[in-house]
Amino acid sequence: MESKHVTVRAAARVKYRFRPEGDPSLAEHSHRLYQLVAVTSGQSRIALSGEALTAREGDVFFLAPGLSHTLYSTDGEMSVHEVRFSVSDEMAELLACVPPRILCEADRVRELLAFAVEEGTDRRPHYRELVALAVESALYILARAYAPQLAEGLPLLSRTEGAASGIETVREYLEKNFDERITLKSLADRFSLTREHLCRSFTAAFGVSPIHYLNVCRYERARELLAKTDMSVTEVAAATGYSSIHYFSRAFSGAAGVSPYEYRRVCRSAEPSSVEGPAR
Repeated sequence: MESKHVTVRAAARVKYRFRPEGDPSLAEHSHRLYQLVAVTSGQSRIALSGEALTAREGDVFFLAPGLSHTLYSTDGEMSVHEVRFSVSDEMAELLACVPPRILCEADRVRELLAFAVEEGTDRRPHYRELVALAVESALYILARAYAPQLAEGLPLLSRTEGAASGIETVREYLEKNFDERITLKSLADRFSLTREHLCRSFTAAFGVSPIHYLNVCRYERARELLAKTDMSVTEVAAATGYSSIHYFSRAFSGAAGVSPYEYRRVCRSAEPSSVEGPAR
């Protein structure tokens, strides 16, 4: 079950039987896949990296690969809707700031999970495509809900005054190296941080996630190159760190409201400022 950015490995209703505290089967573990879990009945406990939380009917959890966790019933039988999936690098970057416990947009995500599980269970014609689209929709909703957006341009410098020196170094690195292939994982590895800690600390300091900041740096440079040089659009894409002209065109059009080609054309007309809007 696959869409452009998501490959669903399993979508099912899962039942958990009661297990007493201390049962060896409750030891925390992790997976190589992503998981979305919605509690549909019963009461349970979920442990996330050693922190135990009560999970009640209606709660939704997002479990990234490598996150240590365990889920178990504390009162009779518990049922959940569970989806396991892998994602593209592009989608992984969008999901980097999504927390394990979903509070924003939980209702919509829960509905999409229920739909995905129903389709995956009934297996009617085109169910694979529908399951993948439902999960992908849920992920875009989460990415939008938890990724801070810039009102305009780059973050205000006043946001950086209280930033820890290590996080300030990350910002400086992004500004100097935006033309390189950078992912949240490679950035976290470079600075010896977990992806979660990097994303949380950077967002607290500058108001946006590191990947969003990187994209704004690329966008600002791309505008300059399109307006002031004769580089081809393909060359501009490569010079600003994009892996393909198609990805660059999609990202630039989303930020500027016009394609790179149209932006260059208008910039060379009498009123270039008409398309110089903020990065969104």
